[in-house]
Amino acid sequence: MKRIPARGILVLCFNRNAVIQLRRRLIDLVGDDAKGVTIQTYHGLSLRLTGHAITTQNHTADNQNQHFADIIKEATGLLRVISNCLAWMRMKRGIGYWRVIALF
Repeated sequence: MKRIPARGILVLCFNRNAVIQLRRRLIDLVGDDAKGVTIQTYHGLSLRLTGHAITTQNHTADNQNQHFADIIKEATGLLRVISNCLAWMRMKRGIGYWRVIALF
């Protein structure tokens, strides 16, 4: 079994409650090592990738939903570019950089 550094693990959850619950369980399971694991929602990861911030000022519910959809679309595009670059690097050099550990 290969030990992967906590900072190299990303866990995605569908909602904030799942993030909180998973973070607590992970701390109970592995202790301080859990602090380095990144646990986020899909929207949280999208915001992080794109550098956007969500504010509630001057946003109706429909407007905010569209804003989220645009951010998700932008983040998905960034991930495709990264994925294509990594695939090219693996093909050229035989290097594997990312491993998906779990998806919740």
